Amino acid sequence: MVKYLFELKDSYNNSIEIFLSDTSEDVPSFWVDQRSNNILTPRVDRDENQYIKILLEKCKKNKIDILIPLMDYELHLLAKNVNKFIDIGTFVVVSDFNTVSNCLNKDKCYIFCNEHNIAVPKTWNSKNQIESSKSIVVKKINGSGSLDMHLFNSKEEIPSYFDNTFLYQEYISGQEYGMDVLNDFDGNFIHCCVKKKISMRSGETDKAEVVYDLRFNQLAQKISAVFKHVGNLDIDFIIDNSDDIYFIDFNPRFGGGYPYTHLAGFDYLKALHKLSIGEKVSMDFKGKEIIGMKGIEVYTLG
Repeated sequence: MVKYLFELKDSYNNSIEIFLSDTSEDVPSFWVDQRSNNILTPRVDRDENQYIKILLEKCKKNKIDILIPLMDYELHLLAKNVNKFIDIGTFVVVSDFNTVSNCLNKDKCYIFCNEHNIAVPKTWNSKNQIESSKSIVVKKINGSGSLDMHLFNSKEEIPSYFDNTFLYQEYISGQEYGMDVLNDFDGNFIHCCVKKKISMRSGETDKAEVVYDLRFNQLAQKISAVFKHVGNLDIDFIIDNSDDIYFIDFNPRFGGGYPYTHLAGFDYLKALHKLSIGEKVSMDFKGKEIIGMKGIEVYTLG
């Protein structure tokens, strides 16, 4: 993401200043490009009020026009405080609080999708409620990535120690895909890009192929209209052996699959910049046909 930001600066508008925020200097993003302005903030989970206070101070001092959050843990907090940032001239690319909750709380997400005819796996709040002979996925209601996710071959195999912070979902066997859906700041659809996942690592897409299918585009437009999110919505879905589609995850932010979208020719960061200065944005449905593979780079301090 940092590389893409500096490519945008160099090729599109050299007056763009880029600020990066984290809780420690020992993060690779701070050392990708020596031109970055690095901001330290406290951890969100330790002191929410102090986090917002310092972030507001930094945005005001540095006259930051647009703030793009990337972590689940800060989305609720930023959604609640978005007007404080608007008051100092900073637009936060975050959906409203209810939309964030409907995405990140998996119980609310299941209910919301059912109400709007978006296909999701059958879900239960307790082991006793499960009505399925299939494999069961147990996951945190407010989990992030694949952390604390467990797969069991049957209801009977599930141990009893899971508490009410977990839910139970019918396992869908099939091909997994990732989808980026870009909306403007009013929640209107701009574009989508779909990636067929070839391999995963630690909950992130490691290898993927960008695919173009009008069926996916139509689903993306429906989801855009239902969620009315702001900016990017990172989505995971599975196509089962009967060619039915089930959506399994909605993240109202940029996700680990965005590099494939970007390298296929869809610069969502440039789109957000254009939107922030009042320009209209449009993109072609089809871009490059690519297969992407993530590697590892090492950055040094200083």
